[in-house]
Amino acid sequence: MSETTPNLEADHPGSDVKMDTSAKPTFILVHGAWQSSSVWVYVTALLEKAGYSVYPVTLKSPNVNPAVQDFSADVEVVKDAIESVIESGKDAVLAVHSYAGIVGCEALKSFHHEMLSVAAEEASEDAAHGDKPIHRRGKVLHLAFIAGLIYPPGMSLADLDTRPPPGIVQVGEKGDWVRIMDGDTRMYNDLSPEAAGFWNKKLKLQSRHVFYSELTYPAYRYYPSSYLTCSADQAVLPKTQSRMMMLARIKQANVVKINAGHSPMISQPGAVAKFLRKAAGEVSSVL
Repeated sequence: MSETTPNLEADHPGSDVKMDTSAKPTFILVHGAWQSSSVWVYVTALLEKAGYSVYPVTLKSPNVNPAVQDFSADVEVVKDAIESVIESGKDAVLAVHSYAGIVGCEALKSFHHEMLSVAAEEASEDAAHGDKPIHRRGKVLHLAFIAGLIYPPGMSLADLDTRPPPGIVQVGEKGDWVRIMDGDTRMYNDLSPEAAGFWNKKLKLQSRHVFYSELTYPAYRYYPSSYLTCSADQAVLPKTQSRMMMLARIKQANVVKINAGHSPMISQPGAVAKFLRKAAGEVSSVL
């Protein structure tokens, strides 16, 4: 990517991020590999009923021909979504599922220095303009992982798994894509057979090249973060999720564990919506 790498050790934008209580933030929802934004349909309805705006993002890497060669196209669409929301003056909660954990972290790199300066800029503008209305850019308040992948900088999924696991096969003359052959049990094992079959048919071919992209920005170090871990997950195993939470040093108070498979937004949308509303700053007593 062409952007200048920020001084990550010196800058901590997340430490001073606070929720603007005058308006609810917008949820930016990012699905994982092989899936589409349709997985958020039930969660979206619940969040909108609670008074939130929702921005589901559709990643570029699933089902695109020719296959994308890295995760940059996915990173770009998430960056565009964040920019669209905060430019409108709204704050945002970025919710990332599975592979999108890496994409979301990388997308936040573009907003690193802006998050450092936003509080000072707002204070300066308020002093200069008095009561005169001014344009206010929003900010990302929270990063919410849902069975999300978390790596240290410089690593990729390929560093962890050198070969596709059983049930995932390469497709195409050059093996540019990977297909899930056991999606009903890997992705949707906590659904009824009928529902699992329905959602399994919606799985797409996925560019395998994105899994070789290295993370350069560990957003979990700089933004308030939480993690929804799924104890029946057959795609990202619970022990793997635990290791990633430890890597990210996510506070125990911000970890929620549910008995769900890899796609809780489908099987347990109520639990996911509650988790996200807490990430947005709601207290437990009102949920």
